[in-house]
Amino acid sequence: MENLRVVLTTRAVTRYGIASGRVSASNRHFVEEMPRIPPEQKSRPFLARHMQGRRIYHLEYKRRMVGIRPKQTITGLRRFFREHGLQPGDRITLYKEEGNEMILMGQLISPLYVIHFERVNEVAAGEDPARLQAGDDHAP
Repeated sequence: MENLRVVLTTRAVTRYGIASGRVSASNRHFVEEMPRIPPEQKSRPFLARHMQGRRIYHLEYKRRMVGIRPKQTITGLRRFFREHGLQPGDRITLYKEEGNEMILMGQLISPLYVIHFERVNEVAAGEDPARLQAGDDHAP
């Protein structure tokens, strides 16, 4: 993993994010690492491969204005979420893969990005999720 640099670590994925196949990417570091979206366009497609496999995902980096602030999202993740069984609370990390670019006739044919997910700790059987959320880890 020495040629991978983190460009985005998401907060916990929500049910809405899983259903819509998108995550927020309004992180300044991420915005600086992604290719610029020309002002006349609202999105830019890119490829990402799964860290433990060879599957390639066609994703899109989108920008829209919310009031006076730009809001960035990554869309096209529905298949990735479904194939890996992501649940609310899981986290996604997007890495930029350096030194592995392959261009053929002016077209990028090798992905520059790698996507990885991290499962949240599952609640132990018999535990009360409401009590755990409240931070009460002592027995009643």
